[in-house]
Amino acid sequence: MTVELPAKEISRLVSAIEDFSKTGMTSSEANTKKKIVEPILSILSWDVQSNEVMLEYPIKIGSTAKYVDYALMLENKPVVLVEAKPFDNDLSHDDSSQIISYGRVEDVQWVILTNGRKLKVFDTKAGKTEKECVVTEIDLAKLPNQISDLALISRESILTGDIEAAVKRLAATKKAMDNLKVKRSEIAEEIKRILLKITGKDVERIIEDLSNQLAGQAIQLFEKQMGTPVEKIGTAEIQIVARSHLQMKTPGKVVVCPSRSEGVEFLKKYNAWGFVNMREEAIPYFALYVGRPESSIMYFGEIESITKPLKSKDELGKIQDVEKFDVGKRVIHLKPGTLVRLSDPIPAKSRRFVPKARFYAALDKFTQASYVEDLLGLTEITIEQHLEKIRNLKLKKMASEFRNAILGLSGVKEEITKSHILYRTSVNFAAIYAQPRGFWLSVRIPNEEVRIQAPNLDARPQSNHKWTDIRVEENTDLGSLISITKCAYQKTLK
Repeated sequence: MTVELPAKEISRLVSAIEDFSKTGMTSSEANTKKKIVEPILSILSWDVQSNEVMLEYPIKIGSTAKYVDYALMLENKPVVLVEAKPFDNDLSHDDSSQIISYGRVEDVQWVILTNGRKLKVFDTKAGKTEKECVVTEIDLAKLPNQISDLALISRESILTGDIEAAVKRLAATKKAMDNLKVKRSEIAEEIKRILLKITGKDVERIIEDLSNQLAGQAIQLFEKQMGTPVEKIGTAEIQIVARSHLQMKTPGKVVVCPSRSEGVEFLKKYNAWGFVNMREEAIPYFALYVGRPESSIMYFGEIESITKPLKSKDELGKIQDVEKFDVGKRVIHLKPGTLVRLSDPIPAKSRRFVPKARFYAALDKFTQASYVEDLLGLTEITIEQHLEKIRNLKLKKMASEFRNAILGLSGVKEEITKSHILYRTSVNFAAIYAQPRGFWLSVRIPNEEVRIQAPNLDARPQSNHKWTDIRVEENTDLGSLISITKCAYQKTLK
């Protein structure tokens, strides 16, 4: 499965490269890494702020240590090494040989060399020379060309092992392309032989010229297809297109249906979607939201027809071989050749707003949405919205100060839900429930312990004996609240 990279981020990267090229910083390796290389890693889902990206990774060669700019880590082991050069510098044969040798010393198969203009990916196990090891060379300024090549080194591609299968396909395609170019004259001769057999030798000169042209065009078409990713749908193919291409279509509604990942096979097999409850029959467009791990609206098509509510399996037509059938529901049939996969799918920003039932959106909003929530008309709940519920200014200030104190603890994560603000490490240990009259604090400590350690707090036992609710009023001691919450926090670290 090809990893989809965010189109907006790719566009920003191309603009950043162009802007950077006009600055006076292009001779600096440090600026090249900060302004271009690290944003690339972020687009590829490598968290440069975490321990999965190690800077100045040591490579022990004999009794000395060399250092590679970045080591991308999974399960505390380097899986990709990245060497960066200044933007102004060309990537030399020595640079390539160096990073390939580092990969071999560390037994790391995938290594990258870049100057912010070009990016080379090498497979250290593919051979001995640079030519044998190179997987692809990407012109970063010309993205989104070769975007699928860049996706090879994404975190997901490395984690799932998709890169290995993709590299094999890429190598086979390149080899086929090279063979076509080398044997162009043989192709032309074979075309000439076939055409002369049909037309006769009286037009041999015309056929010879035509055969040369056709051979060249065949190679060009093959090369074009190399850069046009497609998926299979029955015996046809699904084009992969950007949502901007859909803006040329006639305005109308899109019905968005949710599905698990296995539902995609149904869509491809039948060029249809079933079984849905819906009243509308005059909807022009269809889209499919695919659940985890994709969690995005990934497919789009034009609707040819929507059946009447089905009464029997006999009405299913060409999709009668399905195991499950629901009386009273409908099937959406798509126009042949209109189903496409989106190169810039619409992701769900939060698991809280994952669509669980069909919904409708205008086509113009569909083409411009950043997240599924935009189509649903939902906005993410913020800390400010929770604190604004508290009308008492003193209690509102106390809640804010309490929050800042807890967030200052190491490893604490804050999660905002519709009803409360949650704090956790490996497990939940505290929660704030904001109300107009003030707020409640829940802590992961039994009520008996709270009463012993902080007897001045208004503590109430929960049905879950591990947790205690604390009512917070104007005279509540903030220090006691923080102290008892720190105790709950410490328990999660044991």
